[in-house]
Amino acid sequence: MAITLGYIDIVLAFIILYLMHRWWLDRKAPIRNWPVLGMVPGLLHNARRIHEFVTDKLRQSRWTYNVKGPWFAGMDFVITSDPMNIHHICSRNFDNYPKGREFKEIFDVLGEGIFNADGEMWRIQRKVLHSLFKNKKYESALVRTFNRKVENGLFPVLDHASELKITLDLQDVFERFTFDNICKLVLGSNPGSLSVGFPPNEYEKAFTKMEEAAFYRQIQPESCWKLQKWLQVGEEKKFQIAGETFYKFLNDCISVKKERLSWRRKADEEEEEEEFDLLAALLEEEEAIDEFKNSGFTMTDELFRDISFNLIAAGRDTISSGLTWFFWLVATHPSVE
Repeated sequence: MAITLGYIDIVLAFIILYLMHRWWLDRKAPIRNWPVLGMVPGLLHNARRIHEFVTDKLRQSRWTYNVKGPWFAGMDFVITSDPMNIHHICSRNFDNYPKGREFKEIFDVLGEGIFNADGEMWRIQRKVLHSLFKNKKYESALVRTFNRKVENGLFPVLDHASELKITLDLQDVFERFTFDNICKLVLGSNPGSLSVGFPPNEYEKAFTKMEEAAFYRQIQPESCWKLQKWLQVGEEKKFQIAGETFYKFLNDCISVKKERLSWRRKADEEEEEEEFDLLAALLEEEEAIDEFKNSGFTMTDELFRDISFNLIAAGRDTISSGLTWFFWLVATHPSVE
């Protein structure tokens, strides 16, 4: 018995020494790695300035850092802003970094769209979309759509706020601005969410809810959000309701486009050319359809929906966030203004 206790004491001593060593190393780390909780306390404490905080820590760690989540939660990840690493992952050796099962489950809302696809499906979508973006009609539609929304949407809202001395949330303004624009460019439909009085728009609201739910999936253990999904409670219930609303919007747009295309093909007469949008171009692009067929994929309404959703996701928050930060920087640098 005494010998057994002696072995236990030795093992405990080694464990304590190891934990003390780790604690000493973690004190010098850019982000403190706490027992059990990992680096979550530091991230939560700096949540209100997360961009500046992460930038500082990346600078301290020479632009690449391993972030540790809670023990046994499977939430560890790597963050990098090193241009060489980004080039290696996103371009030079892209095939070595598939998104994988966990990514697709978290972002199941993206379906089989380009942001969620791997392998041949990703290559085909990239090729097809790249050809559409190079279309001169797309470039003209892009300029025309944004100019109209600035003139008929953004300026009236800003003039109205200025006359009544109303404070505006510019992030909300630009999110509505880009949502209307990207829906017009992708679907040929303008939801009209940016107008005086900010009328509630169920589709813009549903899209935002879906994004929020996807964000919560990333910051909590997989078992937690999957349990919520099974029970249909919390963010997962909101996600389900929002998804049904926004998918209905996309499916309706696809049905209308297909009906118009079918009617135009049957009516053997000259018609005034409709305004360009990516969904119509994709439906009419026979070479694009052949690309999918030759690789064994079927162009179903679900795939059209997934591609459309991915394009909207790509064009909404990227531009609205860039505009919001730009005007914030201008406002905080009077000399530049």
